[in-house]
Amino acid sequence: MTIVLAEQNMHFCLGISEDAAVIDKGHIVYRDTIDGLRANEAITKRYLAI
Repeated sequence: MTIVLAEQNMHFCLGISEDAAVIDKGHIVYRDTIDGLRANEAITKRYLAI
């Protein structure tokens, strides 16, 4: 089953998700696993408040 979740609370999302997509101005700018997202410092600094 796939669920699309749009949420502002990143800690909540990271706790329940397996995959992540970062969307900026209607375009997917990053797609990976949650572990990959956590490891990608450039993406987390630019797009996320983690």
